[in-house]
Amino acid sequence: DRIQEILFRTRRGLVYRGLFTVRGQTVYLLHTRGPGQNDLSPQELSLPPEEKSEGGTPGE
Repeated sequence: DRIQEILFRTRRGLVYRGLFTVRGQTVYLLHTRGPGQNDLSPQELSLPPEEKSEGGTPGE
């Protein structure tokens, strides 16, 4: 899985970073990092477990 990031600004002007991955049509938010927080180490960053497909469409 590829980990991506998005930067966003709060109403107060602080910039936060969201780390996420996409599987199919689902976005998994892995972490949100605020100003002054250290970067994550690989040990701190864990991906969600793979879901087993039952062959149906979500929501059925």
